[in-house]
Amino acid sequence: MRKNAREEWQKIQQMDKKSAAVYIWDYYKLWIIGIVTFVFLVFYFISAFLNRPKNTLLHVTMVNFYDNVSKSSDFYKDFIDYSGFNEEEGEVIFDANVFFNLIRPADSKSSYFQKTIAFLEAKTTDAVICEYDNLMGIGAGGRFLDLSDEKVKSIYEKYQDRIVYLESEETGEKVPIGIDISDSPVLARMNGYADKCYIAVSAYTERLDAVEVFIDYLL
Repeated sequence: MRKNAREEWQKIQQMDKKSAAVYIWDYYKLWIIGIVTFVFLVFYFISAFLNRPKNTLLHVTMVNFYDNVSKSSDFYKDFIDYSGFNEEEGEVIFDANVFFNLIRPADSKSSYFQKTIAFLEAKTTDAVICEYDNLMGIGAGGRFLDLSDEKVKSIYEKYQDRIVYLESEETGEKVPIGIDISDSPVLARMNGYADKCYIAVSAYTERLDAVEVFIDYLL
């Protein structure tokens, strides 16, 4: 094995720079892509853990959302009023700076998607609002909570007529992972989604009560 690696390296050294680059890419591009993706994921996981706010009351990721949800927005202020959350006790974060569509395979490698996954698995994000293809794509990775779980019984009972299911291609099992919020009166006043949209609960969240308050606010 060492001999083959040494011979390969000698072969590459004998080429001019352009030919060597083409050769390396043609024969080793899967390794290169894999290594780059791995390094990127490591960076995002470390970043997510290090930058996770210490006192977060609620963190919602809003994928492909093009309206203002910052602290100066009516959306944010109205939610604070509705929820009764005390901002002196922690932060409420609405992150609308992520854009991808998993119907396009290339988007699963985008920095926006990798950030979303990293923040879910770091227990930073509590819920995700997105369109159908992204709901199914992220849900297929097991990162959304099964809404039939006893932990979210009150949410399921209130919104069971809005539940969206992820069906396993292997077993045919249907798992409730999303809630249709397309007719949300709050979102209707904003420049948000032209098509249907859904909210899903992170499988890793420790702030289920806050998530339920937010869903109630939207609907």
